[in-house]
Amino acid sequence: MSPPDGAVYLVDPTLRREFQTIGLRATSASTRIEWRVDGSPVGTSEKDAALDWPLAVGRHVVTASDSRGHRADAAIVVK
Repeated sequence: MSPPDGAVYLVDPTLRREFQTIGLRATSASTRIEWRVDGSPVGTSEKDAALDWPLAVGRHVVTASDSRGHRADAAIVVK
């Protein structure tokens, strides 16, 4: 799963915020992955495809789950 657990990201003050994202990506036998950040849905992606999530300062838990009930979590920090 990407981002990996414990990852730290920095907001670049010289770039516009809409261009500052991380690609959420997971591998699964299912065709669709549902993504949540801090428990709130942020979108779905096809397996092995990335979903861009805009950086938000703070500590976050990113969760990927598939239709088979598999789930992966990663705690990240955005500064």
